[in-house]
Amino acid sequence: MINCVIIDDQPMWHEALKDLLEEHFTDIAIKGHAYSGKEGIKLIKKYSPQVVMLDVEMPGMTGFEMLTHFDSINFEIIFITAKDKYTLQAIKSSALDYILKPVTLKELKPAIEKVRKKIQPHLGQIEVLLKNIAASKEPLKRIALPTLEGLIFVQVEDIVHCEADDNNTMFYFLNSKNMMVTKTLGDVADLLKGKDFCRVHNSHFINLNHIKKYVRGNGGYVVMNNGNVVSVSRARKEEFLKMVSRV
Repeated sequence: MINCVIIDDQPMWHEALKDLLEEHFTDIAIKGHAYSGKEGIKLIKKYSPQVVMLDVEMPGMTGFEMLTHFDSINFEIIFITAKDKYTLQAIKSSALDYILKPVTLKELKPAIEKVRKKIQPHLGQIEVLLKNIAASKEPLKRIALPTLEGLIFVQVEDIVHCEADDNNTMFYFLNSKNMMVTKTLGDVADLLKGKDFCRVHNSHFINLNHIKKYVRGNGGYVVMNNGNVVSVSRARKEEFLKMVSRV
């Protein structure tokens, strides 16, 4: 996963960017938000993100001024602003990209691709291993899940569905207790992708083999074998129905 923070003084742009990232880029993990340069400095020092989505014009301290508070810039920068007059200054600040508001998927895609090309070679060995496992054609029967107490090994077929809980994920099983795992839902989706699992909502990832019933609607919802009801977002409904037809 590529860790990211968003720094912008306007909540509406936070939400718009967050929705685009969560909907279309499952390898980007949003670690936090800040609404000023001062908060942004603390956020970056706390999470050490690999990429920073940074507004230029903010009250009290501009995005450029905020960067001068770091002895070295060890993260990639994507400037996001409502005005195009800062392009040259952004380049001088070694920004990876520069996007004008309102941010669209068309502009965001190439920016994220640049991030991937810069970050991918430096991903840790464990993360690369997990991606290789996810891409493997061999059936994944058992996985190790990190919890606060340590690693717990579970059978993949016993996982009914998973639900995002901030930067953690709650796992629901068929015949055992729920388990809070210290991984984001994006991490989980990467690990189990292509193994009869489907992300049906920004907050939900389900095992298609444990669907008891699907009820149509705007997006609709599914009833799982453990009795839990999980919403299907309108944006993910088409992909979900295609995957269900192949199970």
